[in-house]
Amino acid sequence: MRLKTLFLATLIVSGNAFADMAADLDDHFRIYMIKPEKRSPGDRVTVNGDTANILYWESLKTRKPEEAICDAYEWLLLGRTSYGLGAKEAFDKYGSLNQINMTFYEIDFSTKKGARRAEILPSQNVFEYISIGVRRDSLNRKNFDRKTVKQMLAEHKCAEVGKTFIDTVSINENYLKSRK
Repeated sequence: MRLKTLFLATLIVSGNAFADMAADLDDHFRIYMIKPEKRSPGDRVTVNGDTANILYWESLKTRKPEEAICDAYEWLLLGRTSYGLGAKEAFDKYGSLNQINMTFYEIDFSTKKGARRAEILPSQNVFEYISIGVRRDSLNRKNFDRKTVKQMLAEHKCAEVGKTFIDTVSINENYLKSRK
């Protein structure tokens, strides 16, 4: 339900001043590797007040859930690829931004019975499997060092990175178990 609300917020926000900040944050984090017109309709950065939301479609059919969770931590804190920047730099650049959230979701494409006899219709179900967030005040109080975090992630200490630097973590354990 929360993901559908964020999709609707994308439509509302696109016509105002937050849209420019969202586009800048899209480029800042470098989360998306394909052009905007080729992305899933849900793959967006939205800004609502002092909160930025990053939505990313990541299929778990070919990946382990642990890898996706580790990627979420890394991409939020450090940005994706060597060209991306992380949350600390985003907070430094945008004084009005106080929280950044990232949500990974998967879309299950299946079919359902239609109203007519023998009618089979396509369906799409959206499953949010990880949602994380970091707050400006919290990150500023912590001893955040890009090099240290990068080293911890390289040593597969993702859980420790999450406990130390991520403020909110919501993992859909039941969905992740069903994908193994």
